[in-house]
Amino acid sequence: MTSELETRGRVLRSARALKAFFEQKLNIELELLADPPESTGTLHVPLDARVDGLWGLRASSELTGEAREEIFSAFQTVLGGVAHLDQRRAELRRAETTILEMPENVIPFRRTPTVPARTPVNDQRYILKLDCLIEAKYLSEIHKMATELHTQSSRYAFLDIRDLDPAARTRLPDLLSLGAVNLFVPDVLHLSMREQEVLKDLMWIDSQQRPLLMVGTTMPYSDLRSVAGVHLEFLALLSRAYIKLTKPFQEYKRQNLIHYFLDSLANRPPDGQI
Repeated sequence: MTSELETRGRVLRSARALKAFFEQKLNIELELLADPPESTGTLHVPLDARVDGLWGLRASSELTGEAREEIFSAFQTVLGGVAHLDQRRAELRRAETTILEMPENVIPFRRTPTVPARTPVNDQRYILKLDCLIEAKYLSEIHKMATELHTQSSRYAFLDIRDLDPAARTRLPDLLSLGAVNLFVPDVLHLSMREQEVLKDLMWIDSQQRPLLMVGTTMPYSDLRSVAGVHLEFLALLSRAYIKLTKPFQEYKRQNLIHYFLDSLANRPPDGQI
């Protein structure tokens, strides 16, 4: 029952985040509906199947067919992805419990080695809330810093944007379906204007419900602002957390300065976000 409640909570938080995004984008008010209304029309966006009690949405004014399709696709993709990930986690937990409860005279094929008990991940790792821009002389130094920040965070995966399907990088629902991962962009100058536009929209959604961006640059921020291929609003949002490495990464790690950056990313959320 607890896992079902947790899944429902995550789904509803994601639904509220999507609702807020489309309200801002379409300049309308949207209402999440748990049950079907008495009659439906162009104000309504029903979903194919109920997702933890969510029937669909109702808008304050009529929606175009294109808008209804965009909302439908986003909700189906993101909410279905959240529910699927939670289901997979529950299956893995059940499998782990089964292995640990085996009689002592039964040896599983790949027995889990005994390790010292640890506190929960969230008790010892940082809950990062803020996207960041990392400047260094070399891309390798940017990657080292981003990897270190991820290692000490509570996010479950570190993904390089270059490993995603090119089309997925320009679709907000596809990016949202990745969940709470750290998404690494080695060089902001390698992003197309369309990719920057979508990532900019992504950054306005509650950071705890979507990928967090770690974007690199070997060019100073002041110079980036004058580059024709850089989306200035996207750059401005990134610069709210600006990490400039003026010495080799190992120096920051040796002097235990990484926690300074982690504290900034974890304790100072973006304007208007939790």
